[in-house]
Amino acid sequence: MGRMIRVILIAAAGMLAGCVMAPVHYYEPVAPGYKTIGGPCGAGPEDRVLLEYGDITLQVSIERETDRPALLIGIDIPDGHVVTLLSDQLSINGESRDLGPVRTWNPVQAAMVIVGPELVGSGEKKFRWIVSDTSVLPRHFTIETPLPPGLEVYRIQLPAVLLDGEPTGLPELTFRKASGVFSTPINC
Repeated sequence: MGRMIRVILIAAAGMLAGCVMAPVHYYEPVAPGYKTIGGPCGAGPEDRVLLEYGDITLQVSIERETDRPALLIGIDIPDGHVVTLLSDQLSINGESRDLGPVRTWNPVQAAMVIVGPELVGSGEKKFRWIVSDTSVLPRHFTIETPLPPGLEVYRIQLPAVLLDGEPTGLPELTFRKASGVFSTPINC
């Protein structure tokens, strides 16, 4: 009986801690010179490339643990800044593909809405974890682009943009299939 109570207490502590060690299959960025970060709560593999242009931040990753991979792009734009997409195409392993719609949260409609190609910021540049008043965060935009399944490596050339009116070429990023055992959030 004492052993069972210890197991239950350890499991409960793990649930409260919010993370467990688990195998993860993901796409690892091969990003020399670029900052990489982990997933939710900073746990898991460093599978996201963080691109910072002043106060404007882009996070690029490939959705993990799925048979239908997708390129995920998050763009945080604070007040006073504008990002304009110069193309609705990107290149995946040398083939041109539709970028897909840009979405953002519309508080009036209480729903995600499609916007673009001009993305106007709002809020302040702040750390995004555990914030009670989300109205002060920078406006967050997302793009999800389906990828051809079953590839070991994805070379992705993002479209050129205007950052506050200045032409900016975004880098080509490479992601390769990987796996490992990581601390993975379960209640973050």
